[in-house]
This record gives sequence, C-alpha cells and structure tokens, in this order.
Amino acid sequence: MRTSCLALSVLAVLACAIAQTPASAAPESPDASVYGRPLQDPNVYVTASGLYVSWEVNHSADELARADGTTGTIEAERDLGAEVVDVLAAGGWLWATVASPAGANTLLRLNPATLAVTGRQALGAQRTGAGYLAVAGGGLWAASGDELLRLSLPGGHVTARVALRGASNSMVAANATGTILLDGEADWGSGAVQRRDPHTGKLLAEIPMVGVIAPFIGGVIDSGVWISEATGMMGYAERLNLTTLKPEPLALPGPDYEGGKAHIEGTNGIGATVADGLAWITQPAGGSEINYCADPRNGRRLAAIPLPNPVADTVLEIGTRYIYYVSSSQYLDRVPIPARCRG
Repeated sequence: MRTSCLALSVLAVLACAIAQTPASAAPESPDASVYGRPLQDPNVYVTASGLYVSWEVNHSADELARADGTTGTIEAERDLGAEVVDVLAAGGWLWATVASPAGANTLLRLNPATLAVTGRQALGAQRTGAGYLAVAGGGLWAASGDELLRLSLPGGHVTARVALRGASNSMVAANATGTILLDGEADWGSGAVQRRDPHTGKLLAEIPMVGVIAPFIGGVIDSGVWISEATGMMGYAERLNLTTLKPEPLALPGPDYEGGKAHIEGTNGIGATVADGLAWITQPAGGSEINYCADPRNGRRLAAIPLPNPVADTVLEIGTRYIYYVSSSQYLDRVPIPARCRG
C-alpha cells in the first residue's frame, strides 16, 4: 500500500527516452521466503503480473523481489541500487520508479518474471511524492513533483508533459479501466485533488486541499474517490464525489452535531484505499479502531482487519486473498481477508 510511505514523510523531503540497455547483474541467491524474517522498511505491490516486495539492503538502496503470494517463495530478486518508490505492471512490462542517492528519480522497465532491467527513463530531480504511477488513456502516467509525464505503452517514450502550477510534490492515480485520471498536488499547505483527461492531462475539475503534502488518492469506486491527507498535526480520510470532487457525508459511528460528517480522523499516517471491492481504512499503530474494511459508498465499518498485534502492526497492501503487513520488529507477513471484508 503506497499510503504509508507518503503519509509518514510529513516532516522530511524524500531525498533520454526508454532505450534497450543490458540487463543488470544476475540477482543474488534468493532466500526461501519473504515471510517470517526481518526486512528493513519493506513494501508490497500487488500487480497484474504477480506479487512484488521491496526492502532496504543498505542506505538508499532497495532489493526488489517477485514472490509467490501464498508461500512468499522468492522467484526472482534484484538489487536496484536505489530506493523503490512505486511498482506497476502495464503493457507486458513491470515498471518501477526509483530515487537514487544522488537525488534523481528514474523509471525502470523490467522483465516481470526475471526483473532484468530493459530500459530507463529519467524523471528529473527527486521531490516528495515524485514517482507514483498510473495507467490511463492508453498510456503510463508518472508524477514528477511539479508535473505529470505521459509515456507510451509498451515503449515508454515520453509523449506529454503536464505542468502542475507550481506544486512541489504530487501523486497520480487512475481507475481500474483507465478511463479516469486523478492527481493530488501540494506546496506545503496549498494544494488540490484534480480530475484530468486520461489522454491529454487537461484539467477537468479540482478541489482545493490544505495538507502539507500531496493528498493520497486511494482509488475510485462507483461514483466516488477515496483520499487521505496529512495536515502536519493530524490526518483524515474521506470520499469525494467523482464529478464535483466535493466531500460526501459518511456513515460514521457516534452522534453527529454538524449534520453530516465527511471525514474520518486519524494521525498523519491514516490511509484510505480501494481494494477487492471495498474501502480500507488503515493507520500504523491504529489498533482495531482504525484498521478496518468499509462500505465504499459511505464508509460504514464492516469488520476489523485481523492483525496479530493491531497496535503495532502496519498494513502495507490489500490483495485479492491476503492483507500484507509488517510487524514492529520488521517481519513481513500476511493474513487472509476475512469473510465480512469480501466485496
């Protein structure tokens, strides 16, 4: 789940067309499984090409592995020599954005089975939130701080650059069919969530936001989009109307003296994600109160996520069968999605 990396970076700034290049050196001898052993700062990516896991092997350098979703058995492994920002499968390739120790973002095109690097595209200077990926309008979109880049599929050539009006950090997202393109942008206190033409990036609608970093767009479902935002002191999650981008009332517990609560309060680490037909509200150290699946139409709580230690475990990703999490001791593991959390 990409939420945690962005939301927990509130007090710190994260530090050529595609061309065929030789594959990188052969991967290291794989460990038996990514589960049941400590991994430094792991992240999990559930893609159309399978399950991928990244973790830090030394300062500002990550290992990326393809793993069996059930057993965790590593099927391919590669040291990328930079910090992994996002991973997405599209056009028959695996795409990964990485941030180098030198302060530059790069888009890598990888063989999804072997993780051999087949191409590179410079994305510019490293910025907070830069490097998030989405597929919409038949192209691959990448957030690059103060602009969005559109790249061709499967070639990966830059076909358009869309300026984001002085934004210092940004992220991008799309619906499952690629017919809706959204971005979140901010300049440390002034920002917006925007809906754009999925082919050209033309601005279609927007709503101002006041968080310190770009709002995280967790996904589109039905006529709404779920987002979360860190404000610097606290955070919140809400559902926006897809047409107007205005917040919609949520079915939250407790008395409501304001006539329609429109957000779920939490810390800066709170996240809202659409997965497996539901909305998922998660937060590091949020306990069972802020780690649950919800009705995506109104946020009504359905069931708690069955984490072994809810006050210490952090949800990383929601798959179709499992919820992937990391413990306080940095052990990566998974729990089955409960029956009440089936969309």
